[in-house]
Amino acid sequence: MTQITPANPELLTELSYWWQQNNQGGWSCAWRRRSVWWAQLMQKLGWQRQVSAPLFWGEKMQVITNEIVSRSILTFGYSEIAITALMLWIVDSGQTVVDVGTHFGYEALLACRLVGSQGHVICFEPNPTAFAFAKKNLTRYTQVDLRQQAVANQPGQLRLQNRVVCESAFNSLCTEKTELDSTEVSVTTLDIALANRIRVVDFLKCDVEGFEMAVLEGAHNLLSEDAPILVLEADMPSGEGKISTRAYKLAAYLASYDYQAFNFDFDGCGGLRFGTLGSFPIYHANILFFPRKRHALLNSINGMFSRK
Repeated sequence: MTQITPANPELLTELSYWWQQNNQGGWSCAWRRRSVWWAQLMQKLGWQRQVSAPLFWGEKMQVITNEIVSRSILTFGYSEIAITALMLWIVDSGQTVVDVGTHFGYEALLACRLVGSQGHVICFEPNPTAFAFAKKNLTRYTQVDLRQQAVANQPGQLRLQNRVVCESAFNSLCTEKTELDSTEVSVTTLDIALANRIRVVDFLKCDVEGFEMAVLEGAHNLLSEDAPILVLEADMPSGEGKISTRAYKLAAYLASYDYQAFNFDFDGCGGLRFGTLGSFPIYHANILFFPRKRHALLNSINGMFSRK
């Protein structure tokens, strides 16, 4: 059986170092954060200011104090560590990554670092405020294609929630015409948006606050032809770490495209823990869907958790 090895071992080592230091705390951790002490003070005071935040791989990104994702980045130097570690293991130089629900651009920035100048990162973010931040963070990269669009199962126009900026990560497409505090946005499908793609899509992250199924329904050709590795947000697990009903619905839908669903989590030492859906407690909302077409890597992942 092929043994899975990380695509980016040096960055995994750096992530593990930051994670361990964040957990231990102390003066060395506080000193590392000295460039953002004033930003963290503003957060404690409840003030919102645009600031530059250092990331664990050495770059910086523009965030806003007291916004939920920004708070994590300012405090830790990363966000959603399970996805971060997964990308460091799987995403390689020259690949194509699609980010649906880019928000301020954290995962897209990481993808730019991993795929390099020969790769391609395609981003979708419909919210005007979040898009403006993503543009500030991403437009310096030539490999980025940033689109101010929502993604669903048919093209057109829909309403998008327009939450205050500190809650902007939770904006969702509106199903009610009378939805208050919303804005009209352009909607596409992945099959339409990527119809003229030159290269195969290798990895797709989708976080669209409950509309993940609609995104999949508009991606028949992509799923059938490219079979990208998928990370989809479902509902948060229960307090006991049991995954949601919606996660099982996404798994059932993708099974028809020959995908296998996995729990996954960062193990704290640069590694990943994998298991079949619901096989161990997780405390984040993301599920990994692996296409059986990528059988060598899939067999290796299955082997990793079967040996535990």
